[in-house]
Amino acid sequence: MKSRSRRIIVLIFLACYLMAMVVCGSGPNPANGKATETPTPTSTPTRTFTPVFIQPVTITPVVSGDSTATITITPGPCKGVNGELEVKVLVGPAAAVGMEPLAVGTIPFTVTSQAPYTLQGSSHLSYNATQTYDWGTYTVTLEMDADLTGECVATPGDDSLNMDVTLSGTQTVVVVVNGKTQTFPWQGSPTLHLTFPMQDGATAQGEGWVFVLHLD
Repeated sequence: MKSRSRRIIVLIFLACYLMAMVVCGSGPNPANGKATETPTPTSTPTRTFTPVFIQPVTITPVVSGDSTATITITPGPCKGVNGELEVKVLVGPAAAVGMEPLAVGTIPFTVTSQAPYTLQGSSHLSYNATQTYDWGTYTVTLEMDADLTGECVATPGDDSLNMDVTLSGTQTVVVVVNGKTQTFPWQGSPTLHLTFPMQDGATAQGEGWVFVLHLD
């Protein structure tokens, strides 16, 4: 009876041991004597990239009410310039006795409307007159053709008219001083180079000639 009981106890013990081995299989590893931990998988977050598109910007001018912007363009000083060149005569002895030059005619001129602003003008000068003074008389007789060419030059602070004046013909000046007569004849076609600032009334002087600028 006692032997049978012992066999039953041994069988129960073996059964419990086998069950422990099956249930506790994740226990100590007999290879290295250390517990093996099974890593828990960690989920990696997925980044989503959203493309960003730069939209073109359209700038629309805003006009208040019905007003319209007006751009004013100021023409240069040479554009549309017209005028005339007054011609005066003065010879040597006349200045010595205090005479003023005699106006004998004018040369009208115009300036082209577009650059380069060239000048052009012509005239016929015909004059015969005698001026009387306390000291005597001064007589001028002339017949000549005048041609004018040149250019209007506009620079900051220095606008000018550059002219070439050609006088072709004859001139005679007779001066009587204290009863003595002196005659100064002249014939030819010289070209005089004149420069005037862009100012009405500006003057330029050559040998025996005075020129006065008049702007319209």
